[in-house]
Amino acid sequence: MATILVTTSTFPRWADDTLPARFVFDLSLQMAQHHQVIVLAPHAPGAAHHETLNGLDVWRFPYFRPHRLQALCNGGGILPAIRSGLLPKCQVPFLFLNQLFWLNRMVRRFRVDLINSHWMIPQGFTTALLKKRFPGIPHLLTVHSSDVHTLRRLPGGGVAGRFIVNSADRVVTVSRFLHRTLENLVGKEVDSQIMPMGVNTAAFTRQIDRNAYFQKHGIANKLTILYVGKLIEVKGVSTLIQAMKQVRATCDAQLLIAGAGVLQGELEREVQMLSLNEHVRFLGLFPHDHLADLYNVCDVVVIPSIVTDRNETEGMPTVILEAMAAGRPVVASDVGGISDVVVDTQNGFLVPPKDPQALADRLICALDPDVAAPMRDQVQKTAHRYDWQQVGQVYDEIIRDLTSQKI
Repeated sequence: MATILVTTSTFPRWADDTLPARFVFDLSLQMAQHHQVIVLAPHAPGAAHHETLNGLDVWRFPYFRPHRLQALCNGGGILPAIRSGLLPKCQVPFLFLNQLFWLNRMVRRFRVDLINSHWMIPQGFTTALLKKRFPGIPHLLTVHSSDVHTLRRLPGGGVAGRFIVNSADRVVTVSRFLHRTLENLVGKEVDSQIMPMGVNTAAFTRQIDRNAYFQKHGIANKLTILYVGKLIEVKGVSTLIQAMKQVRATCDAQLLIAGAGVLQGELEREVQMLSLNEHVRFLGLFPHDHLADLYNVCDVVVIPSIVTDRNETEGMPTVILEAMAAGRPVVASDVGGISDVVVDTQNGFLVPPKDPQALADRLICALDPDVAAPMRDQVQKTAHRYDWQQVGQVYDEIIRDLTSQKI
């Protein structure tokens, strides 16, 4: 059994935290079935500095004082935080320096056998620096999406990217698209294992009394389109709201939006401007344990992601796999790594990004039971290919290979 140090900037701040993505948490739980896993993440106001979370030994390092002013890693993502104001921008160098200090401290304290860093910056970069001092500790780098896009825009980003990749003993990217983007960034071929983050298929497969559920939550029982995710630019929710105007012209459907983010006020105003108030409902943040119910009462799940003007886009949203585990058809933009999982007309539908008409047409098609029902088996088979047990096995094989070669 190896001692694995997982370093990440996105991690639940406390039990039942609904804001940050939880895939690093879920992967850590999977690895903990075979190894001792210690998690190092930035501290956030209100979070414990050290706790045991679902059996994981979690350490959260402070990076700015007073701690209540820490604004970079509060669950909504580092990039949206940086763009929100001056204070988060000023905290970036403190995050790097304190993470490097705590990485060194954790390695010395726990005699770590392997470091699994998530995102190239800051985690991959600080781990690469640490490798100069501890060359015998293998570095497993997991690349997601925003890290590569950020480095592409930074002066010297390619040089930094090569330094990080060269330090890694193994690289995992969450999609083929991201693998190609990474190679373009560093200017060379990268030997990478392509593996999306996973899904707990059993947790999302359940029978729900749809009528009772809608009645309990005061939601109309009619054709239902579901969006789950952050309300930020790259998610393309504005395009979805525009498409709903066209969907409503054809069928009596409603849109449920489960999530929060910096664009919520702007999106609510857009709904009002399009006179969709009665047909679009913002549910806010949903506890992860309750999301399965929501997936199982909807008719279709939509992922309207875009490529931003900064050329940023998705890696491979885990919402797709959660929806598929629930047997729901998916309508998704053909961007990033989404086409690695969604095969058009077989287990879902792909549409061009930023195209409300194309999105509306496919949503209307997916709402037709005669179209959606035949896809159900293929949809669930796809989800099972990416069950956490399958993803965890890939990581376990990498870990065992690297730790057996440890100097």
